[in-house]
Amino acid sequence: MIRAVPLAVALSMVLGGCAPMLPYLGGEPIAAGATATPPPPASPRERLVTAIEENGCLLTADNAANIQLRANLSREELASIIQDLRTDHQVEAAAPGTIRLLSQNCI
Repeated sequence: MIRAVPLAVALSMVLGGCAPMLPYLGGEPIAAGATATPPPPASPRERLVTAIEENGCLLTADNAANIQLRANLSREELASIIQDLRTDHQVEAAAPGTIRLLSQNCI
């Protein structure tokens, strides 16, 4: 006759052999209380540049709403950052109603 074993007991028995390996990553023990530090949040300008790069390096009337949403910017922030990029010669007019980003990823 088969006895029913509670799920928690069964899992602890199955995973018990793996327990000694869990504190190790790449063969090195993890220091007690050590946590990974998340990267600092991107600035609004960095978010905008990334969003434009991901949209083919062009900001147009057709993709402006998508870029604004992707960069998480208000219309005022978007306009201000575009002006800053223009002042820093990091954008140029590519065609009527189109702004081309000039960055390491967009030439």
